[in-house]
Amino acid sequence: MRVFVPGATGHMGRAIVKALQGRGHKVVGLARSDQAAHALEEMGAQVCRGDLTDPASLVTCAKRAGGVINVARAPELDVAGRASAALLKALAGSGKPLVVTTGSNIYGDTGSAPATEEAPARPPAGEFLAAYERPVLAATGIRTVIIRPGFVYGGAGAPSTQALLRLTRQANYGCYIGAGDERWSFVHVTDLADMYVRALEEAPAGSVFNAAAEPAVTVKELARALSLAADCGGRTRSYTPEEAVSLLGERATALLSRNKWICAQKATELLGWTPRCPSVLDDLAALT
Repeated sequence: MRVFVPGATGHMGRAIVKALQGRGHKVVGLARSDQAAHALEEMGAQVCRGDLTDPASLVTCAKRAGGVINVARAPELDVAGRASAALLKALAGSGKPLVVTTGSNIYGDTGSAPATEEAPARPPAGEFLAAYERPVLAATGIRTVIIRPGFVYGGAGAPSTQALLRLTRQANYGCYIGAGDERWSFVHVTDLADMYVRALEEAPAGSVFNAAAEPAVTVKELARALSLAADCGGRTRSYTPEEAVSLLGERATALLSRNKWICAQKATELLGWTPRCPSVLDDLAALT
């Protein structure tokens, strides 16, 4: 199948391109610059020139494809919405697959149990992610699929772990709040790419899948692994919420104080998906 992949040059996109090619698919990536076009060519992918801010370019690329996997990160919500609408328009009535990415942020703080795909959207991010998903799930004549990854890791280039490493270096400690028993779900980028390919090939229309490996990791466990990987000697520190806001900022404090725990059993049952890569703790250990 010829697969159009907006976002093919990003961390997730590169892994998806490799997984698609490994299954015999031909990949077309979106390139808004000569640099992106060159990167796609180096990966053995074809180039479609365009930009998320130019919906017409997406329509042209998508119509020529047998399916679409959208992992592009839009700078603004309205840009993301228009880009998604363009892809839906391009594939309307075709029966072709469209795999769309949102994220586990839709569940907000998941609390003391893992969220399944049936859990309601919660603030702060849940409302706009649900609004983004709604027209995708309502589309007819397209085999739409939504994937909601946990924190994506895998090697030195993973944005999620890089951001956490920067926070650790800033504090000179692995940071957590209180007991640090909040649980976070992670998924290796290679395992995630395998899910995207399985969803493209097999998932029923209107499917929604969480993507996460087991077990979830406590923030305290993660803090020590980050401290070692950031050359902070394995030192960790518990903050009160007030200390955390003062030293780390409100955004980091809000993140560290929430459970981000999801269940991916549905993907195992319907797609036969099984994560096989090293855990996030082992992956961070390999960076030391």
